[in-house]
Amino acid sequence: FTLEGYPIKFTVANSDSKYSFQEMAAHLAVVLIPWEHALMAFFEYYSMAVPTMMPEAHWAYRLAFDPEGNLGSTTSEYFGIDPTCPEQGCTADDGRRHHPFPPFGFESLESRRYWYQYSSFEQFPHIIKFSSIPDLLNKLVTTDLRSTTAAMKAFNQETLARSVAAWRSARARLLPLQRESLPLAAGNSD
Repeated sequence: FTLEGYPIKFTVANSDSKYSFQEMAAHLAVVLIPWEHALMAFFEYYSMAVPTMMPEAHWAYRLAFDPEGNLGSTTSEYFGIDPTCPEQGCTADDGRRHHPFPPFGFESLESRRYWYQYSSFEQFPHIIKFSSIPDLLNKLVTTDLRSTTAAMKAFNQETLARSVAAWRSARARLLPLQRESLPLAAGNSD
């Protein structure tokens, strides 16, 4: 849809929408309104360096923890379980829990606020945050999307390099390669 007099055309999608990666990457920017604290679409758009706009945290953590969501619970039924805790779960006071709220237990606004800060929405750089619909409409036409894309690509490359180095290091520690102890495949003359 297009707002009268507004220079940008909107494509509205939801979790049932089906787009190829090529169709997703063809957009100049994406506006994500989170209904969960971890959206696959977020990672897909970010990895394609499509400038991503999202609500500021004070708005988002009210949206991201939908009672119908599947990545947590907004009811009191969930509590962190540790084999050393009593049946009703550990408390923040007994020293066995490292966070003030159990992970994926989002009943209170305080727990949502606390855990949202650890979401990729807050941890990844170059996400364009908006505080209201008018702020979003303004940022859509005033943000330098090319430089945002470039910054996202640079972050993706840096992250890839760090990830490859970490996995290589882990492989070297866990699976030391000793060529002389490896059996040779049939027909291999090495």
